[in-house]
Formats: sequence, C-alpha cells, structure tokens
Amino acid sequence: MLWLLLTAQAADAAPLVINGANAQHDLVCEAGQEVLVQGSRLRINLKGSCGKITVRGSNNRISVDGLSHAVIEGSANDLTYRRNLSDADTLPTRKIGTRNKIAHAQD
Repeated sequence: MLWLLLTAQAADAAPLVINGANAQHDLVCEAGQEVLVQGSRLRINLKGSCGKITVRGSNNRISVDGLSHAVIEGSANDLTYRRNLSDADTLPTRKIGTRNKIAHAQD
C-alpha cells in the first residue's frame, strides 16, 4: 500500500510521505519539502530539492537530487544524493541501526 501526501505550495509544502513495500517510485520534491519513507524493499528516485529525508525500515534504496539532512533508522537502507543543500560543508546525517549507508554520488 502506498500513501502520498503532496501540496503545491513549495515553501509551506506538507511532508511527502511514502509508505509501502516492494515498490518503485519516481517522485518530485517541492523546494525544501521534507520526505518520510517508511517500508521495506522500496526503490525511490526523488527529483528536485528536498529538505530533510527520513527513512525508516529495511532494504530501501533511495536516490535524491538534493537534500538538506538525512536520517536513516532500520537496517540495510541505502541513500544516495547528488547535492548537499545544507549550509554545512558536509551533509548532516544520523544513522540508527545496522548496515545503513548514506553516500554522495559522484557525477
């Protein structure tokens, strides 16, 4: 089952919420929009400039153009990003669990 919550207002956009299992999705973040991924074996490609991305679950693979913060809770989750949109030199991250990876994609 997949639930998506999207709004048209970029600055005040409600979080993009993705729940489910065994699914693949290509989605677009509004500027600075937070993203919550909850599930297992999800394959998600996020275009645009996301805010904080939180991943909860296991065996999820997330690819994102840009984000400002990453949190991964669970096991064997992979998040790959192309642009760090935070004000920090390195992307602020937090990993809780085992075998979770956050990587900067080299263009």
